[in-house]
Amino acid sequence: MPAWLQSATTAVSASPVWLQTALLLTASNVFMTFAWYGHLKNMQGKAWYVAALVSWGIALFEYLLQVPANRIGATALSLAQLKIMQEVITLLVFIPFVVLYMKQPIKLDYLWAALCMLGAVTSSSAARADRGPVTHMLEKAHYIVVEGPIGAGKTSLARRLAAHLQSETLFEQGEFNPFLSRFYQHPERWAMATQLSFLFQRIDQLAALGPISDERRVVSDFILDKDRLFAEQNLSEDELALYQRISDSVRPPDALKPDLVIYLQARPDTLMERIRKRGLDAERRITEAYLQQVADRYTRYFYQYDAAPLFIVDAGQLNPVDSDEDFEMLLTRLRDMRGYREFFGYAG
Repeated sequence: MPAWLQSATTAVSASPVWLQTALLLTASNVFMTFAWYGHLKNMQGKAWYVAALVSWGIALFEYLLQVPANRIGATALSLAQLKIMQEVITLLVFIPFVVLYMKQPIKLDYLWAALCMLGAVTSSSAARADRGPVTHMLEKAHYIVVEGPIGAGKTSLARRLAAHLQSETLFEQGEFNPFLSRFYQHPERWAMATQLSFLFQRIDQLAALGPISDERRVVSDFILDKDRLFAEQNLSEDELALYQRISDSVRPPDALKPDLVIYLQARPDTLMERIRKRGLDAERRITEAYLQQVADRYTRYFYQYDAAPLFIVDAGQLNPVDSDEDFEMLLTRLRDMRGYREFFGYAG
């Protein structure tokens, strides 16, 4: 990738979610407007199906920009806000298209439409503000969890973040699960034992941690709810029902909940490469197909997650573990976090 493109990519990824979304939607709407209306000027003498094919080719570029724009926007904006933003940008692109390209005069109707849309944007923003925006998140959060699928780098980032914040740590202890290596060799045989071992281990760790006051800060690499995620992935229907009964009976009702969750996303091939590099014996039999299933479950789980503010990081494009620049950008975005859900990077 050329240096200028890499710099531009980094700058955009560090921008607020709304700005990334607006820039991509603006570019998308340029293609959309030409696809819908450009043929009225240039192809009046052509058959309609020829114009349709040309417009379809132009519209392809619209969707190549619009789909990632909406994926990024959905991490911090509601569906209604995304739709309103789309319509406002459509009008802002359409007016210069009509005047400069189609050579038609501006009509008063455009002004009324713009005022109506502006009112919708203002109303939507006010409604979102009523939710109680999160300010100075990195300073306020005293129990921070870094989560993500196997190989995403959650433990390494949690360790680096804890060192920066001078906080306590609470890490998974997979090496003390006697069934884990056997599970990777024979999943169906050892899945139940592995899940129960992790469940009891994590409950004991959180109990030993004790309450977190304003004088304490803890950075962890797991949330207790992840046990259910892996149980659904690895257990049969009957085993899952039994596991859930055991979990419901031993899980404390007042289990500690995080103030902030940092969720690391990465493609399965990236996860596989990182697992191979660290070369742990217990992980040698992990397949890319299994990682794909785990990553999909994480995606679905965090898509609906609302128990704590969520900061999603594209750990395939950004490397806050090894790159000082990416780590500093991560800290800046966390300090500036205002929404209940934000995205740092590019949607996959």
